Amino acid sequence: MREVDCNGFSWIPHVVRIAQAVRQSRVGDEIRIWSDRDDMLAEVRAFAHTTGNHVSGIEWRRTTTFMMEPDARGSYNARPHPVPSLEMVITLRILPTNRLH
Repeated sequence: MREVDCNGFSWIPHVVRIAQAVRQSRVGDEIRIWSDRDDMLAEVRAFAHTTGNHVSGIEWRRTTTFMMEPDARGSYNARPHPVPSLEMVITLRILPTNRLH
């Protein structure tokens, strides 16, 4: 099973990484896509539909993100502090109809 880390803000680098994983996979393989972005599920579903594959599972895990907040002067020199958050794990199954091979 391949894993693709899609935490972050920009969709374009993520789709390139997902497409590379799909190209390197065989029919029946699963790819687990990790993301902290709420809109990633819709993007991966659209990608799966376009490429002839299938989103076969979705899980949520609790995780910790480290955030920086500016101090009273607007400086970001303070230490990051942990903030509880959720991370989505999307499972993409490679089907015989895969168009990226």
